[in-house]
This record gives sequence, structure tokens and C-alpha cells, in this order.
Amino acid sequence: MIRWKDTCRFDSMHPSLLLALLRAEALFAGYGEDCWITSVNDSVHLPTSKHYIGRAVDLRVHHLPDEAARLTVANTLRSAVGPQFTVLYESPGTPNAHLHIQFNGTPLPVTPPTTTA
Repeated sequence: MIRWKDTCRFDSMHPSLLLALLRAEALFAGYGEDCWITSVNDSVHLPTSKHYIGRAVDLRVHHLPDEAARLTVANTLRSAVGPQFTVLYESPGTPNAHLHIQFNGTPLPVTPPTTTA
């Protein structure tokens, strides 16, 4: 199950992040755990963070059984979502350890519909 902290704001979250979250959910479920979102476009991040434009989410990892499981989830997720995403295991070994998932894909051009006269 995908769950989130009450403080998470999903304003303008890029829809592609949902695909990565579904992959993450399956990986966490393999350990019998829920996938917890701890931040979307809320909280304090670096000034250039993709969180502020709805292109990044953070996931809790401390509830996974051990460091090997955390690394396995991070590496498997990185491989599963492909090059349009960045998956980082940030602050390992600290109470703030988490996965950062960022969508880097370029926006698709919007083509206005053609009209016939």
C-alpha cells in the first residue's frame, strides 16, 4: 500500500512519479512493508530541488529490515524506472535515511489540434 505523511502536499505532482511509486510499492511489499511518502512539494529542500516543481518524492526506508534491503530496493527501483528518473539513497545510516525519486524527463510538446476549414 502507498501511504503518506499528513504533511505531504501533492500540488502539481508530475503524473510520471505515480509510475515510479507503483514500482516502489511492489518492492516494499516484497518485504511486507508499506511504501511511505514523506515529502512531495512540501518541507525544506535545496533551493534547486525538483520537489518545488512537483518532480520529486521522498520515501521512508527505516522500516525495511536492514541496510541490505534498503540498498536492494534503491538499486532495483533505479533499474526499474529507467533513465528518465533519478533514484538516490540519501543519508544512509541516519534517522533521515530515505529514497529520493526524481522525474527528469523532458516535457512533451503540446501540439494544438488541427482544424479543417
